[in-house]
Amino acid sequence: MKQNIIKILPDGTIEILYSPENIDLVLQSIKKFKEIDKHHSISSTPIVTAIKTQGKSKGITDQEKQDYKKRLPKLIDVVKYIESKGGNCKHTIYDVQEHFFNRRFYAKSNKVERSQLEKNEHDVYVRIYEKLKRARIKITEKTGREWKDTWKYSPGKPKYKEWWLG
Repeated sequence: MKQNIIKILPDGTIEILYSPENIDLVLQSIKKFKEIDKHHSISSTPIVTAIKTQGKSKGITDQEKQDYKKRLPKLIDVVKYIESKGGNCKHTIYDVQEHFFNRRFYAKSNKVERSQLEKNEHDVYVRIYEKLKRARIKITEKTGREWKDTWKYSPGKPKYKEWWLG
């Protein structure tokens, strides 16, 4: 079992990483923390800005896939979000996914056996990736700056790219 991690970020917000099987415990902790904050005025910033899942997803159902596809952001919204990151617009696909969907989607190689649930999740991941690619093209056209990227690695997680304007 993976442990739950609570981080207090420099801006005063709290980030919680948890194992999916511990969601009830995490939600109870958030409620208790909010109650303490309400009575003791610990901070004026939002208590929780992100709840993220540790480990790999088991996929999504056909219905969830359709729901996520309906919620795909418009290209202009993705462009605005990336530009809101500031000067060099540094971002990852996971930043975009968490901003618009409050979760991460994972892709699996075509060389690996995938369940139907994993195929559904892969499809949503690819759609978001393609939208992100088009958004970077729009920003390049607008700014005349080219994108640079590097691979990032986190233990136990798939590798991913981080992009920024050079």
